[in-house]
Amino acid sequence: MTARFDGGAVMLLADGRSMVLPQGLSGSGARFTDGKALFWIKGRNAMLDLGDGVGVRQCRVKDSD
Repeated sequence: MTARFDGGAVMLLADGRSMVLPQGLSGSGARFTDGKALFWIKGRNAMLDLGDGVGVRQCRVKDSD
């Protein structure tokens, strides 16, 4: 999965799909959602739920090369 942050949105490439999720309200960290998919990040930890029934994917930030 690749995530790129652009202003108030995140551009994701995950499971062969690309999507742009707008930033939503979050009590902690940054939360991005379109009402179906959800991406949340805090520090170096992140999670992604594409809303496809597969469940939550746990992610870690990797510095770009």
